[in-house]
Amino acid sequence: MGLARSALGMLSDRQDQGEAPGPHAAFIDMERRHFLSYVTGGLCGLASRSELGVGEVHAKTQCVADKRQHLKVCTVSLNRPMQRVVVRPGKGSSAACWLASLHMIFKYHGYDVAPARISTEAYGGQVPTMPWREPERVSRTWTADRGRQFVARVELLSVRAADAAEELAEDQPLIVGVEGRPAVLTAMSYTGDRLGSMTIVQALVCDPWPGKHPRVVTSPQWVEVRFITRVSLRKLSGKS
Repeated sequence: MGLARSALGMLSDRQDQGEAPGPHAAFIDMERRHFLSYVTGGLCGLASRSELGVGEVHAKTQCVADKRQHLKVCTVSLNRPMQRVVVRPGKGSSAACWLASLHMIFKYHGYDVAPARISTEAYGGQVPTMPWREPERVSRTWTADRGRQFVARVELLSVRAADAAEELAEDQPLIVGVEGRPAVLTAMSYTGDRLGSMTIVQALVCDPWPGKHPRVVTSPQWVEVRFITRVSLRKLSGKS
């Protein structure tokens, strides 16, 4: 695990902490009349690819050789950090983490849509307990807070680490179900290759749940991932 530490685990020590928490905003769960709030919570992902000490700074996948164990460890990540938001624990927390994850991915691509708006416009304010099972509710045309329009397509994917790594290599963040709650996958390290002989070492997620940040998902924890969702965005034709 020493090489994995140098490839990905070191992020916990060198992670950019981001800006201080900002104003509160509300998640509204009208079904339970329960309010959850979120605050900005720093940055997720690799603050600087050069910190890995391998490959080119702008490479999407970087690998190092462990001569002692005779294997290669590769790290793949998003191209830039993601702004994290944090929910307040309470009833409906899984739904709140789903809304937060959607909000973070929208914003990563340059479209700011408040979680409360996602709740209202996609779910009528009544977010299901497991909203990732109804991806069609979010697959629609959206208008960002500054008036920019885009189309979102949300799809459930097979839970395969190799497929997740391929998506990250294309700068595509994914929502994964870790310990029963949604979080955004931003980086992962693995041995072997993505053609069938891949073994995940650990992954890095942007977790809306309060706690240690950044959050590392170990190989045994990855086995417990229950779903992976891709959120693809496309600028609406003819709109700026």
